[in-house]
Amino acid sequence: MEGDFNKSSKFSIFTARRKSAEGFFVDKKRLFSGHSPVVSADGLQMYYRSADAETVNLATRTNRDDEFGRPRPQSSLSFPGLDPAPRWLSADGLTLYLDMKVKEGNGRAHTWEVNRESVKSNWQKPKLVKAEFKGKPKDFRFVQVSSTADNLHL
Repeated sequence: MEGDFNKSSKFSIFTARRKSAEGFFVDKKRLFSGHSPVVSADGLQMYYRSADAETVNLATRTNRDDEFGRPRPQSSLSFPGLDPAPRWLSADGLTLYLDMKVKEGNGRAHTWEVNRESVKSNWQKPKLVKAEFKGKPKDFRFVQVSSTADNLHL
């Protein structure tokens, strides 16, 4: 990913390949204008923030050796004014975590969770991820989360 956060239209998502886990990445190739890509556990779906709108796009491919196809905006993942950025997709593909602004907040990003019933269904309304623990600072917030495979721990 390259770009200036204040000029999101200049962000680009790239791909590169390597022959082995120890090898160097080569053949860098620009895929899309956007930022904050997350790839499904099977490597066949990529969600990312569009550079042109506050919408999350989805690009898919048939197998891991194929190129990603043309991205499609996901209407159930459109959040105007909240500056959404995907951060983590659960292994089953049914929970997506995004960093977004809080409407009533001070403009800082917080982590939100969106769910769906199946990989073919629309995403439901986002829920702010909250945490309660002893000694929690007043301005505590989750940002840029990742989850364990069982989706029980952030």
